Order: sequence, then C-alpha cells, then structure tokens
Amino acid sequence: MVYSILYSLAGGGTTIHPISGEVIQIPPVPNGDATVTAAVRPIVNLGIGPQISGGSGTSSSPYVIAGKGASTYTITYNANGGSGAPAAQTVNVGTTPTLSTTVPSRSGFSFLSWNTAANGSGTSYAPGATYTGGASVTLYAQWGAGNYTATVTCNVPFAMSSLYATPTSGATGAYLDIYAMPGGSFNTVIPTVGGGAIRVGWDFVNWTSDNNTWTFTNANNNSTTVRVGTGNATLTANYYTWND
Repeated sequence: MVYSILYSLAGGGTTIHPISGEVIQIPPVPNGDATVTAAVRPIVNLGIGPQISGGSGTSSSPYVIAGKGASTYTITYNANGGSGAPAAQTVNVGTTPTLSTTVPSRSGFSFLSWNTAANGSGTSYAPGATYTGGASVTLYAQWGAGNYTATVTCNVPFAMSSLYATPTSGATGAYLDIYAMPGGSFNTVIPTVGGGAIRVGWDFVNWTSDNNTWTFTNANNNSTTVRVGTGNATLTANYYTWND
C-alpha cells in the first residue's frame, strides 16, 4: 500500500510525501521553530490504517506530531592545505551571520576567499562577508599560487606620502586596497622671480598600471581596489596640476 504524509507547517506551506509500505517513519522536523502536523492517510482507501513509528493513525484519525527542529547551525572553516583556520561559528536559525575576518595562511600561496566547495566551484565568500546559506556549511580556503608585488607611485612628487596599498603583495586574483590623496586636498606655494608666488595644486584623475593584468575596481576613484595579475606592477596615481 502507498500512503501520503501531509505536513502542515506553522506559518504556511504544505508538502506531501508518498511512502510505500505498512510501517512509516516520520521524517525529522525541519529546522527552526515551526510546529509540524503530520497527517497520514492512505492514497488508496482500503480502510486499513498505516502503522507509524511512535504511534498509529487511520484515514479518519491522522497521527499528529508537534515539535521543534534544530535552533542553531554551524559554519565550519577548512584551511584546505593551509593552517590557522578560524574557529567554527554556531549560528541561531533565522539570523544572518557575519563570517570571521581571520584568514588562514599557506607557505608560497596567498589567501583569496572562502568557498562552499574545496575546488572553488561553489559559492564564494570574502572574510567578514554575510553568510546567506541559512544552514550548516563547511567553507574551504581558496589559494592563489605565487606572490606579486605592487609599487605605488604618482606623477606628483609632493603627493608621494599620501599613497598606500594594503597589503603591497598578493597572489593572482587577490584584491589589494589602494589609496591616494583626493583631488584639490593639497597644494603648495612656489616663489617666483621678483618676489611673487603662485599656488600650485593637484586634482586626482585616475589610476593606471604598467601591467595590464592588474585591473582596478574603479580606476577613477582615489580609494579603490586592484585585482592582482601575473607579475609585479607599478600602480600610478595620476593628477592634473593647476596653479593660480
């Protein structure tokens, strides 16, 4: 005989699971705080009620269960060949967790991201990102081979002290934060022959690289990120010079 198990979940939603056989095991209650009612009825009504694990029911008197599923789930981090993975996180069902900002290390490699698959074919997450999976998961470190360095410079000597990249090196595919003083924020006064003076200033224009495998998220923004390419690169902050 084939029976149907009708689940009515608190808050709406009904699912039907056809099951063959005279003995039926009620599946686990779904995660969360939903109360579950399972009504068991024969699909072919021969007047024979199924036997249910923990109780019994008939087509006219369905077996009812009520309970709560798991209230938490776990995010586990796997260094995937490296070391120093963050500790697992226990998360309350229904909340949106923030991933750990701690990243593992691996000799000769640079950390790129976390991924739900060891080979990187799943969903990627950056450290500190919001996890949207809503269920227990193992996140695997993704690594980039090699390590390439950025030299940050600009076309105005006075602006050199206002440039930085964090970090200054990374594996292909990794992202570096870069910063240059915004336009119009610094100037100097230069004396002229005869005792006069002019005020010279600089407006930020864009970033350029001498290695086109390094790509900017937004080359026109003084504060942006650059994706590490293959080989080292010089990243130049370009300014327009003006004077009064």
